[in-house]
Amino acid sequence: MHLSVPVVNYFGVAIARGERRHGPLYRVSLAHQDPELCVILQETRDRSSLADAQRYWAAFFAVPALTAPPARSLGGSLRGDPRCERQPIRR
Repeated sequence: MHLSVPVVNYFGVAIARGERRHGPLYRVSLAHQDPELCVILQETRDRSSLADAQRYWAAFFAVPALTAPPARSLGGSLRGDPRCERQPIRR
């Protein structure tokens, strides 16, 4: 299936964090109100590259870099923007 969703329908670029046996895994995603439409842009274990990746993707798509507090767990294993809670990081 192919969907075409205009970038203006996305809130911005969000970061989520997941715990794995070998340490944390971070995800940078394009956040949408419908969690099924969130788009994973990058996954990394390197926390130091997150801010640069978020800024890059936010500039690329001309959307804000979101700063949501890790208020609740996403998919049982992620913490970050609650709009993209459909996909826990599996490794």
